[in-house]
Amino acid sequence: MTIYRVQGPDGKTYRIEGPDGASPDEVIAQAQQQFSASGSAESPAAPADDSRLRGFAAGLTKPIDKLAELTMKIPGVPAIDRFLSDITGTPDVATHNAQNKEIRDNNTRTGYQMAGNIVGTLPTALAGGGPIRQGALGGLLLSDKKDASGMLTDAAVGALASKAGDMVIGGAAKAAKPYVSKGAKALRDAGVPMTLGQLASQAGEGGGKLGRFAGRAIKGMEDRLAGLPIAGDIINPARQRGVEAYNKSVLNRALAPIGKSIPDDIPVGHDAIRFVGDQLSKGYDDLLPSLNANIDKPFMDGLQSVIDDTATLPLERQDQLKSILESVFLNRQQNGTFSGQALKDAETKLTGLVSNYSKSSDADQRALGQALAAARDEYRTLIERSNPDAAPVLQALNKGWRELTIAEKAAAKVGNTDGVFSPKQYANAALMSDSSVRRRATARGTRPNQELTDAAASILPNPVPDSGTAGRAAAGLLGAGALYVEPTTAAMMAAGTLPYTTMGQRFLNSLFVGDRGPVALGAANALEQTRRLAPGVIAPLTQYGGQ
Repeated sequence: MTIYRVQGPDGKTYRIEGPDGASPDEVIAQAQQQFSASGSAESPAAPADDSRLRGFAAGLTKPIDKLAELTMKIPGVPAIDRFLSDITGTPDVATHNAQNKEIRDNNTRTGYQMAGNIVGTLPTALAGGGPIRQGALGGLLLSDKKDASGMLTDAAVGALASKAGDMVIGGAAKAAKPYVSKGAKALRDAGVPMTLGQLASQAGEGGGKLGRFAGRAIKGMEDRLAGLPIAGDIINPARQRGVEAYNKSVLNRALAPIGKSIPDDIPVGHDAIRFVGDQLSKGYDDLLPSLNANIDKPFMDGLQSVIDDTATLPLERQDQLKSILESVFLNRQQNGTFSGQALKDAETKLTGLVSNYSKSSDADQRALGQALAAARDEYRTLIERSNPDAAPVLQALNKGWRELTIAEKAAAKVGNTDGVFSPKQYANAALMSDSSVRRRATARGTRPNQELTDAAASILPNPVPDSGTAGRAAAGLLGAGALYVEPTTAAMMAAGTLPYTTMGQRFLNSLFVGDRGPVALGAANALEQTRRLAPGVIAPLTQYGGQ
């Protein structure tokens, strides 16, 4: 006799005992007969042990029974099984499996059976090979099929479901704790916002080949749209915000050694550069009157080296350099010593000359400005040597000037009418300022702040984005033409602009590269751990879902 499950008119499921192989009609007739005999529509008595524990144990044995069944297909194993059964008096594998199946069929605790299935298939996580192999093994161990094609089908379903689950869990983990490249992290820490395309390209670097392809595709699409009317008028202001923030971070780095920063009401460009220079000059003006400096051999050797480096300039410029150095230094010293006021006057004079010559449109005069800047560095180093007690403050000021000098060179590039430099222009200026042998510091990546410099040159646009004049002009033409856009399309176009607004850009940067709190990080770590066990959970869920 076999136990059949029948759903009654009241929606409940009843267990009916009937002949083996009975048809549905015969089962229904048998149920009606039993109900008539009992005079009620109640289910026959439940098995002696229909507990939750029995259901869990029944589910736990299913993958074990399947493994034993598959083992019996190995030549010679069935004979060994029968031999052991005979000498021990225990059921053979086929009989034992049939008994366990009857227990599962007669147990109504299907949820606990599924929990047992999950625990029984968790060891598949130790099989290795990723979610596809593990899921296929789980699907095979839980298959009710006896034929090869049926078992292979269940294995394939388990493999596909496990892979899909792995992708979903992995995506959730990345959303909670996204991949942040070193370059994106450097820009984030410097307060430089990135656009959707720039963020996607960096996030894609942590997503394998497919992720890199998708990220670069989004970045490439944004690059192309940035050059088109209207679309460029939306994208380029967002890119410009990133470039301006980078300019401000560079200039603030020059003020950081003296504990200051650029006020929010001063725009980047000429005004910000002038503010930084004025603050550093004021630092020297406040400090130098209380100091003295004695001319020494390293200082004279340094000035001679500056003069030698201008040997390729016309004689007129070489003589001009010597005349300036004599006027600034030698005429202000007394018995080889600079007094406090002389130090201040020499600093002020030299800084003014460096600024004037460096801005000249004549290449020889710009080279003269660079030579004077090198002479100023020698002069400041002399002051440090002569005043060890004031050295920390002087070193901070000198460090700020070195940073500002690089920014000034970048801002002075042809085409930068407003003094805003592109990341690539700054990177080139920093490279030219590398005084190490064969620019070894740059080659080895050890130049100060090189990680941020390289990241900005790589991620942010190389040319400084325009203000969108062409886009506004095109938009005006479209408006003048009174072109009609139906409301749905207009709404979709408006939604597409949101990522490039100031608030939208902040949200995207927070989403892609923002610091995550302990809850999000804990959830991400938990999800990553769950991925390892996912195949052992997904295969049972898939089987019950299919049923």
